[in-house]
Amino acid sequence: LALGQRRANGVRDYYKALGVEAGRVATISYGKEHPLCSSATESCWSRNRRSETLQAVSAKVAGSTP
Repeated sequence: LALGQRRANGVRDYYKALGVEAGRVATISYGKEHPLCSSATESCWSRNRRSETLQAVSAKVAGSTP
């Protein structure tokens, strides 16, 4: 999990360097809990060393300005 969290933090830092506000980025590391591939091969393991970027949209509060 620690290695995955360092990878996630690296991606977060990259987004911050691009100008994305730190409060808009959250990280989570799943480690072995959510593998993309489960074969015992190096090519599969390399596919699991990844980061995913998701865009979450939150509802605006009524009466707020855009």
